[in-house]
Amino acid sequence: MTTGASLVALQQALEFEKNGKQYYAEAAEKTKDPQTKALFNMLVDEEQNHLNYLLNLYEYLKANDNWPEKITISMDQDFEQIFAKARLEIDTNVKASTDEMQAMKHAVDMENKGRAMYQNLASKAQDPLEKELYELLADWEKGHAAYCEDYYNYYMDHGMFTEE
Repeated sequence: MTTGASLVALQQALEFEKNGKQYYAEAAEKTKDPQTKALFNMLVDEEQNHLNYLLNLYEYLKANDNWPEKITISMDQDFEQIFAKARLEIDTNVKASTDEMQAMKHAVDMENKGRAMYQNLASKAQDPLEKELYELLADWEKGHAAYCEDYYNYYMDHGMFTEE
């Protein structure tokens, strides 16, 4: 991609992350289950970290007309490990509502769409660092989707779903 195309791609990524953060903040506000609230709040923080990094990268690219020497964002979350720990704290007596279950399912779908978007951007990237960034973000979205799906499946498998 040219620098102009890279800026457009970064704007698309920024918009996606902003919408994700807003969705998770609203979902966290509405949920009553403490573990589900923690899940959504963690994702709010993740999306904010993405936003901060992408905005700084956007400004750098705009000012310098080229990519920085290296990508400095890294995926420091092991979502499988986080869920394994969280699972120990889930109170199986607490029931998840239809709205909470739908919110988790929507989160999985949203993260999968983000992954596809980042994979597409990576395939179009001409700069190796740009490609690296979008591949990393695609992997991150994959982790988010798996994390949300783990919660959803756990609640379903343990009869914690209620149609209230």
